[in-house]
Amino acid sequence: EGIWFVNRSVEDQDCGQRYNLVGSMEIGAWLDVENFAEAINKTVDCCRGLRAEIYEDDYRPYQRTVDELTIDLTCEDRSGESAEDVRRSFEDEEMRRRYVLEKAPLFNFRLGRAEEGIYVFTMGIHHILVDAYSVNLILRKIKEIYFDLEEGRNREYAEDVSFQDFASWQTDAYRDGLFDGDIDYWKEKLAGELTRIELSETELSTWDHFEGGVCDLPLDADELSRLKELCSNMEMTVFAGLTTIYYMFLAWLCGADDICLGSASSGRVRSEIRSTVGNFANVLLLRTTVRPDDSFSSLARRVKETMDGAYAHQ
Repeated sequence: EGIWFVNRSVEDQDCGQRYNLVGSMEIGAWLDVENFAEAINKTVDCCRGLRAEIYEDDYRPYQRTVDELTIDLTCEDRSGESAEDVRRSFEDEEMRRRYVLEKAPLFNFRLGRAEEGIYVFTMGIHHILVDAYSVNLILRKIKEIYFDLEEGRNREYAEDVSFQDFASWQTDAYRDGLFDGDIDYWKEKLAGELTRIELSETELSTWDHFEGGVCDLPLDADELSRLKELCSNMEMTVFAGLTTIYYMFLAWLCGADDICLGSASSGRVRSEIRSTVGNFANVLLLRTTVRPDDSFSSLARRVKETMDGAYAHQ
């Protein structure tokens, strides 16, 4: 619902980038284009989540699945360009592609033949259907089916659990009260007024683009080794250690003592959905108090407790 809401908020604006994900791979000149196209269609057929359309009822989104969806793959002649240039061109165009959520497919496949006969395959897909993990699942599934076709193997490829199956189970579980304990945890964790931290000097009044800044902070081998040792001694992950450092930095920068951070999670907490194509990604809100007299160790223990609770109740 979150992605649908953002998509609705920006769909009439001339955004430089859509809410799309892309994935690419380079393939040798040995590729059989006909078999590759068949592998793509078999992948679409077996991954039910790829055939979804998104509708709304009373401002709430829901999915419908198209029973059959045939993809016509054509190979573009880009023989005057390097494979890298073709890949960049394809990915840039697919990131900017507009989709109508009510009309499948909400993805696009591109195949081009570059210099030296190298093929470039790029997949662009709306984020409402899949997460980044699923992009790799789809590419692996296409390769698996392609080589089966090349070697004359004929197998069934249906997913054990589809995204729609999981969504149906989750809805029923919510109605039956299975998540009541998780909801109570978050109500308690997020009670009271949340501190708003202003990191931008510019007023962000509209969502007219998805661009953001990136700041690289490299760690040399010795620094990374010492951080790993420190985290290991405290029985926490390196990610939790780096998050602790970030809390300390924000507290110093903004003078805040009650800080909430958004942390991405795969959301694939059940083994049955590890290989399911869909959008399971979740953002967990990590709320931690930073005290003026905190040492790294004391803050790290609270961060670890916060992260453990968030993951347990996602």
